Amino acid sequence: MDGPAKKPSPPGADILQESLNVGDLTNRYHEILNSLKDSDNYKRCVALGKPRPGHPEGTVSNHIRELEGNLDSIIAIKARLGSPLSEEMILRLEVIIHSHDTFKSESLKGVPIDHAKSHASLGAGFIRRLGADAALCQIAQLHDVPFSVWRKGENRREDKLLPVLKSIVDLPTFTLFQLIDNVTEGKSPASVAWFVKKVTPLLQPEQHTWDILRELLKEQTERNQQGERDKLQSFLARECGAIILQSVDDDNCKFVQLLVHHLRGYCDGSIDGLSENFKFALPPGWANSMIDLLRRVPSHLPATLSDADISNLMGLSGATTNHNELFNAVLSEEKAPRTILTQLIREVGRDELSENEKHSLAKWFVGVASALQSLQLSADAETAILMSWGGALTLYCED
Repeated sequence: MDGPAKKPSPPGADILQESLNVGDLTNRYHEILNSLKDSDNYKRCVALGKPRPGHPEGTVSNHIRELEGNLDSIIAIKARLGSPLSEEMILRLEVIIHSHDTFKSESLKGVPIDHAKSHASLGAGFIRRLGADAALCQIAQLHDVPFSVWRKGENRREDKLLPVLKSIVDLPTFTLFQLIDNVTEGKSPASVAWFVKKVTPLLQPEQHTWDILRELLKEQTERNQQGERDKLQSFLARECGAIILQSVDDDNCKFVQLLVHHLRGYCDGSIDGLSENFKFALPPGWANSMIDLLRRVPSHLPATLSDADISNLMGLSGATTNHNELFNAVLSEEKAPRTILTQLIREVGRDELSENEKHSLAKWFVGVASALQSLQLSADAETAILMSWGGALTLYCED
């Protein structure tokens, strides 16, 4: 009995095969890539570009750097899946990465992609003059078509995209580049998922990319979360430092009230410098838990500290302690909060702090440590809170 019919090769596959059999491919694409990157025009153009919709990274060089990271991820993913990319495929993808958007500064805005002065035509023409085959130049020419079709709406997608996909000679490389170019901070994951769904029926089973896409999106999410945590930590450190300066002598915990106000701004997205999806970067309810924590602080503040406590907390001598270890130890059962606070003040204290300021800081951190112990927060939330407040104290003491 005959087996299942073999899927026909895509249009132009014979042209691709012919182009791939000419000369030493590794050396050929190394030379093209090096010539591209060494050209004065390339060096000038990649330094240009401003943040804009779809490209919050700004310059072309920043975009290239992000895409190179995606290529590195795909190389690792393919190796884990047991189907490593060939060196030739990697080099072809690198040529596209370094040419596809490079010449936007020299292009005419708003013209069709096949216009001689579109950025796609300029990129394709540049690598063609360096010796790139027709199949690779076609990828450079058409690289923006899927995202453009997706963005224009549901009723125009199918009939616009499929004819283009069926015309592409090297569809596997085109598909991988779509993942590289569109799993980025400025693009919606929905667009590339839609593309993969449409292109999969046109590929051989070993060329499918669902697994690669899932892994890439997972890595992107982790990067975004870390980036948002860093932004939030920086914001809280800055705001805490400013608020402490306003309220070190305030026995009514004005500090707590002000920080709750700023955290509400964080919750409703009104803080500048954080992306629209920042809420998803932290555990669910993180900011509200922090507000809850701050509200509890006054009830945990000790009315007075002993002279010995104050003396210890004002000490400026002693070995420097690693910040991470110090803040994580606040919640540890092995050391009492006041012992940790003694180390904290030793590390970040400065001679110019008045005794009253040190007393206020010490009292507040004792309250924080006690309140933290009363909440059920995730490890991520605890770390972010402690690092933010530790950063605030450092900023305060250095001002």
